[in-house]
Amino acid sequence: MNSDLWNRASEVFSEAIELSSAERNEFVQQRCGDDVELLAEVESMLAEDEQATEANFLTPAIADVSKGRPQADTPEDSMIGQVIGPYRIDRLIGHGGMGNVYLAVRSADFASKVAIKLIRHGLNTQSIVSRFQNEIQVQAALGQHPNIAAIVDAGQTENGLPYFVMEYVDGKRIDEYCDSNRLSTAQRLSLFGAVCPTIQFAHQNAVIHRDLKPSNILVTADGRPVLIDFGIAKLLDSPDGHGEVELTQTEGRAFTPGYASPEQVSGKPLTTASDVYSLGVVLYEVLTGHKPYKLDRSSVSDMVDIVLKQNPPRPSEVVLRSDTVSDRSGDTKEISPVEICKSRDTSIRRLQQQLHGDLDQVVLKALHKDPARRYPTIQAFEADLQNIVSGHPVSARPDSIAYRTKKFIQRNKIPVAIATMLAVSLVAGTIGTVVGLVRANTEWQRAEANAKAAKEQEQIASRKARDAQKVVRDFYTNVSEDQLFDRPSLQPLRQEFLDEALAFYRSAYEENPDDRQVEHELGDMLVRVAIARESTGDI
Repeated sequence: MNSDLWNRASEVFSEAIELSSAERNEFVQQRCGDDVELLAEVESMLAEDEQATEANFLTPAIADVSKGRPQADTPEDSMIGQVIGPYRIDRLIGHGGMGNVYLAVRSADFASKVAIKLIRHGLNTQSIVSRFQNEIQVQAALGQHPNIAAIVDAGQTENGLPYFVMEYVDGKRIDEYCDSNRLSTAQRLSLFGAVCPTIQFAHQNAVIHRDLKPSNILVTADGRPVLIDFGIAKLLDSPDGHGEVELTQTEGRAFTPGYASPEQVSGKPLTTASDVYSLGVVLYEVLTGHKPYKLDRSSVSDMVDIVLKQNPPRPSEVVLRSDTVSDRSGDTKEISPVEICKSRDTSIRRLQQQLHGDLDQVVLKALHKDPARRYPTIQAFEADLQNIVSGHPVSARPDSIAYRTKKFIQRNKIPVAIATMLAVSLVAGTIGTVVGLVRANTEWQRAEANAKAAKEQEQIASRKARDAQKVVRDFYTNVSEDQLFDRPSLQPLRQEFLDEALAFYRSAYEENPDDRQVEHELGDMLVRVAIARESTGDI
């Protein structure tokens, strides 16, 4: 086989190996066309590597390399026990399209663990070596970061294979870590919030990752997220990292189906907005257990069409669905609302409530088809996630007084409840006071009216009493003195009248002891009665 055929076959193989089995066949047919010799060579390479998985290079949790791998006399396993620089290779822990990753220990103490990535035997073509060197360059540009697997060494083996040595990350994929620890929605958002600054750091250092997915975001046992695999990452032309400078692709469309942005699958220039999209897909999957699109059995052309044209269901809706998907080993598994809720230690109703509204809008904004309508930066994406956790308004939703008031009440439930109770008490107290005052005023007016009426009645009674007194006095004066004394037959009647008149004045005096006129008339009547009795001989 000539070198040109080998180089072309290796190029197609390195891209095909990144695809799922369903997508790979159509891709290879399209790339090879009518070149039967090229097609046969690529299929031969794929047959030799039927257990190839997505590029996951730095953890034993990524690929089970104990099944279906070449025997001990193959180049991959023949590296076990070999020494590269100060490192002794212990075992194969991962493999991908262009390289194998081995767990190694430092020969000096056999304690310090590292991961060594080597170009696979037979794939040291110019394009793959270039990609390999690009990964080293990108990692070097990022320097040391606590959440990025760091490069500690690089070089070539004795037979000329490039390699580099990286920090060994013993962790789980972020989705598996969340499910195995039964993290709640809030805990998943907090963990995800710790991932965002790492990607923002890469963007600020002019690096687009281009392959963000759960298997490239590992979480250690102590909860530290670590970003790995910059195999297809690219340096931007500008160090500002704000996504304004476009990345022109000069090579094939290298991406992971299901996580690639619309502009990535269609071969358009990329900005940091592509990473925003991919991170949105990861968040969608971490929150719901589902991917935004079902691409397991789609051809490459169908996959591109779906990503470009279909809108994903809302996270709050997709958690109600049951689905069958293929895992990394090729086996199928069921995704049901029961399993999703079990791995989140919650109920489906509560999970829907948590996802509905703000989270729906935030995730869908990150997944917008138009890069300009996504979050402008990872930092802005992270800010909205923090706003959800803290209960503040998010930028993904239209701003309004009603929305802000609702969020204020939700995050200040106890103070608002207390203030409401105080306000109700104050209003109730005010109403009670007003009612009391109205009632008191009514009673006062009623009492005043009664007093006035009583006074009027008293005055009327007083006038009537005075009138009666006047009648008695006038009658006694005008009649008794002139006529009764002259008629003996009327003497008994006169005596009776005098007694009645005296009783009348005494009664009037007892009722009004302070009335001087009554007192005077009573005295006058006593004198008159005494004179009358004396004249008749009764005294």
